[in-house]
Amino acid sequence: MIALVIIHNHRYDANIPRLDEIYKSRFSHIFHLVPFYDGDRSNVIAIYENSHYFQGYVAQAYERLTSEGNFDHFIFIGDDLILNPQINQDNYTTYFKVGKEDSFISSLDELHSLNLWYHSPKAVDYDPFNVPGVEVKREFPSKEDVLKEFERKGFEKPYLNADKVYELPPRCNYPKNLKGLIRYKLDCRKVNKQLRKGRIELKFPLMSGYSDIFILPASDFKQFRHYSGLFVATNLFVELAIPTAMIMACKKIFTEKDLMDKGIALWTKEDKQALEDTYERSLDKLFSTFPSDVLYYHPIKLSRWT
Repeated sequence: MIALVIIHNHRYDANIPRLDEIYKSRFSHIFHLVPFYDGDRSNVIAIYENSHYFQGYVAQAYERLTSEGNFDHFIFIGDDLILNPQINQDNYTTYFKVGKEDSFISSLDELHSLNLWYHSPKAVDYDPFNVPGVEVKREFPSKEDVLKEFERKGFEKPYLNADKVYELPPRCNYPKNLKGLIRYKLDCRKVNKQLRKGRIELKFPLMSGYSDIFILPASDFKQFRHYSGLFVATNLFVELAIPTAMIMACKKIFTEKDLMDKGIALWTKEDKQALEDTYERSLDKLFSTFPSDVLYYHPIKLSRWT
């Protein structure tokens, strides 16, 4: 028995029944995690958290989800991620290659392997033990133990290449007002200082990864919930928090690199427009001709599709 758990970054209540209609024939147990929900749908769990830290949605929903049934796995997907219509509660293990105690996430990406990424500076600045109002040092395993988990799962000690984290602001953006000039000089000094370091060691080991779909086994969910809650309390961005929590909590993790089929991320407006044009924004047309080797499309904004 499994639970399909749909994470809503925004409160669009109209999407809830549409998603239930899409998945009800394939999954017997569907839940929605919706920020600030005050409606009366029984399968919706109200969440009070910033969507940039939606690992906190999972932490807050843990008690309710685990009390609803004896689930083997919990499949978490974004509300704008559409699974291949052939995937269901009986065959998902084949598609995602997960045994009863295995987990899945789209990708686990070592930070030093990334090109310039908007969120990389957050990894550099992250220090969970120096967040005002939060005492978590004894809640985390030691840095050495976390590094052992990275090594056990085949990853290097996490670090960042400074030139893949920072770039100097172009001179054409040089501010003309005094306040802006001071800010600009401070920013340039910080960036120059980091660039001179070359290789940047992290204060806490972190992994990155595409986190709009992940699967947790019941056996690892409690520990994952604990670390996710800690990462929320210490303001760690979700696509650093979920992959790192999985490294720390999960026994064995599969990614799309281990699978024949892949998901398709629609990164640009052109990508999204091309998909909409191909299927004329019709979900019926999409589902009837969904490519067999595509695990999911993301994002698909339901408000734009009939």
